[in-house]
Order: sequence, then structure tokens, then C-alpha cells
Amino acid sequence: MFKGANAGLGLFILRVVIGIVFVMHGLGKLVGPPFAGFGMEGTIGFFTQLGIPMANVAAWGVGLVETLGGLALIIGAGLPIVPLLLAIDVTVAILALKFKLNKTFAAGYEFELTLLAGAVCLMLAGPGILAVQLKPKNN
Repeated sequence: MFKGANAGLGLFILRVVIGIVFVMHGLGKLVGPPFAGFGMEGTIGFFTQLGIPMANVAAWGVGLVETLGGLALIIGAGLPIVPLLLAIDVTVAILALKFKLNKTFAAGYEFELTLLAGAVCLMLAGPGILAVQLKPKNN
């Protein structure tokens, strides 16, 4: 087995996989097929059905946060802000959608809870290896 832990590699794998998941879901909301989703028109309609205020603004916001946030995770930029935004996105999805539809854990929100936990881990622990890090200039 492994002689030592490699937290940097573990965070890299978590970051890239969660980033890919968010990109695919975001593109589904923005574009629709071939991505899993209904595109912007369908997303706005769905948000309207759920009673989400300003559904058109919310749909664009969620689609862009998931797509651009997922891309940022993949390259390792924007931490800890990007995973915080994605954690908020997923928390709202759990509260506004899953609980509202009376979903049980195993048949409803375990996927979102996993994404939430991964985003929070990245927010707290950092990006791991192979990450674009924007360093502030020292004056």
C-alpha cells in the first residue's frame, strides 16, 4: 500500500472531479443537449415552477456559477471563494428543491450533499497540487 499520505494529490483529484461535475451541470442549464439539462429556457421554466424569485436571473446566475466555478476548480484558481460560491449554490438546491419536493436522503439529496462536502473541503484545505495560484503583488 501507500507509505505516506499525499494530501496535495488527493485535493487535486477532488478538485478536478468536482469541477467537471459542476461544469457539466452548468452547461446543461445554460446550453442543454448534448449536456444533461434543458438549456436556459428549460431552467428558467423549472425555477419558475419551483417559485424561485426572479427565476430568469437565478437561472443565469446558477448556470454561470456552476460552469465558470467548475472551470476555476479544474485549473485551481479562485480558491477559497469559488468553492464557497459553489457550496452556496448546492445548499440552495438542497433547500429549495430537494426538501421542497420531500426527497429522502437516499433518493434525493445525497449527490448534492457530496458536492457540498467536497466544495467545503476545498474551501478549507486549499487546491492541492497543480493549481493556478494568483499571488498579490508586494509593494
